[in-house]
Amino acid sequence: MRETVSQVHDALTELAKGYDLEAALKGADVSFVAGSTGKANGHAWQSDGKGYFSISPAKRGIAGDAEQKEYADARAAAGKGHWSISTRPGIDARESARSTIVHEFAHALGMQKHIDSPIKLRRILEDMHNGDRQAMTVWIRDNVSEYALHNIKETDAELAALVTSPLYVRGTLPEVIENHVDELFKRRK
Repeated sequence: MRETVSQVHDALTELAKGYDLEAALKGADVSFVAGSTGKANGHAWQSDGKGYFSISPAKRGIAGDAEQKEYADARAAAGKGHWSISTRPGIDARESARSTIVHEFAHALGMQKHIDSPIKLRRILEDMHNGDRQAMTVWIRDNVSEYALHNIKETDAELAALVTSPLYVRGTLPEVIENHVDELFKRRK
């Protein structure tokens, strides 16, 4: 658990270099908690207006990182796209953990009723694709991840992990998408 807490600290410290998390959290109630995540790398939920997120010590620890890499390599060898931002090919264990943590943090923050980031993102994506659901699905799969196709909440969290990555090159995705993530975490300009 100490390793997990350290990873959360490092990920949020890295995120705070480019984003004003104090401003992002203004009026929000978000907490990292120790807890079970089942088979998942992490989990986030809302309860009584509060957002919580947890990260799996088993999946994000040393053994978990090897499992993540093996899974990503197997998908790439089979010619499949990456499953999630945290399992994209070519990233190290630190970036994989950072991606998972930012993903879950984005859920805990973005699903706050006064923020409702997933609903805002749905409108952006529908406008980008003129309401064409099939085109939107293909875009999400090709530009974000397969996991992002589960629902708009996962699309939102996956985009947050992708756009805030130190490896991300601004301008790779449409500006309106980058601006959406920038607004959620209050990017420093």
